[in-house]
Amino acid sequence: MVTITGYEPKEKDGKTFFAITLQGDVRFAQSETTGNFYLTSDKASVTTSFNEIMCQMLIGKQLAGSIKKVECEPYTTENGTFTHRFQYSPKEEASVVQSAMPTMQLQMQKQLQGVPFELMNTFNGEMAAA
Repeated sequence: MVTITGYEPKEKDGKTFFAITLQGDVRFAQSETTGNFYLTSDKASVTTSFNEIMCQMLIGKQLAGSIKKVECEPYTTENGTFTHRFQYSPKEEASVVQSAMPTMQLQMQKQLQGVPFELMNTFNGEMAAA
């Protein structure tokens, strides 16, 4: 999954459009300097046909897919010279940090086995108050 975390206006040929910023799942990385591990996530920018109001409304929404590292021609920024960039892919990649929800749902199902149906709250599976 990726999350829309922001947007920014862009201009090309005198026309203004908006690009949204997508942030991927959390992953571990290792510092080249100290060797210590830290948490990070990759970001990518995707152009849209939306106006600014729609872009604002999309912040916080999650989309299926992942952010992939892809090779490209070398380019230089204030952080150094790079031969890769990050790009959105609609295909989901395996995540280092997995959601606890499936595990919690399994535990709940095991706990509720044998509970009479009448005692269950039909909205969320919890036992009704006695």
